[in-house]
Amino acid sequence: MELQPQDTALLFKVTHSKPIEMKDFVATMNSLAYLFERYAKENADSAEGRKAKLYVEKIEQGCIEVFLQEVITACALPYMENFNTIMGFAGYLGTLVTNAIHGRNETRLSIPELKALSDLFAINAADPQGTTEFGAIARNNPGMQFNNCTFNFGDSNIAQNQVKRTIEQKEQEVASETVYERQLMTIFQMRGNMSTNAGNKAVIDALSKRPLSVVFETEELKRQILSNDDNPTKQAYLVDVVIQTIGGKAVAYKVMALHDIVPLDD
Repeated sequence: MELQPQDTALLFKVTHSKPIEMKDFVATMNSLAYLFERYAKENADSAEGRKAKLYVEKIEQGCIEVFLQEVITACALPYMENFNTIMGFAGYLGTLVTNAIHGRNETRLSIPELKALSDLFAINAADPQGTTEFGAIARNNPGMQFNNCTFNFGDSNIAQNQVKRTIEQKEQEVASETVYERQLMTIFQMRGNMSTNAGNKAVIDALSKRPLSVVFETEELKRQILSNDDNPTKQAYLVDVVIQTIGGKAVAYKVMALHDIVPLDD
């Protein structure tokens, strides 16, 4: 059976053996919301879809079953045009969980994303007898699950320790680099293929008069700068950057944060 967007929801089911602390429940729910928003921004097929958020549809008693739906605004109907976002997110989240449990570094994630992933395990990390399962479900038949994943107390503690090590590794890498904060950057050259950084060049006069290749800490930053509604070469960007070198020679700017966009006069 193939699910349609209007028929799907995300089920997050917690079977617990003791009361759940509110801070753990909130941390886990915030983690789901944050990771979904990042996933939608990077994978949705339209500008509207990239604004989609998760909202609680209902919570059932017994074990906690949280049904989450994808909508654009709190008062909107479930979003139907961005096909398979729920399905894709369930698979993506399952991969993150599996990799963390099996000790695989998720270096593609930013530090905020890694911290959110750690919070996903907050409920079960505090309950030796608890389990959590999630997946895409048919709205009218919750027993029909797709891209489902299950983890328990042991899995959660292993995963949190692995994510913690990955965060420490990335923090050490960032600490070893000089971050030039709030630099005014212009796009000198850009390519139409968003799947690669090849051919994208930028100029930061305060650091170097010649154009350097430009790469981005996250896909969201790349999209904000290279895929905004106005011509990226007609704007300046107030950014935090790291200068990447090869053999002591500056070869690229790595954009770490975007603070503001400033239109340039013709």
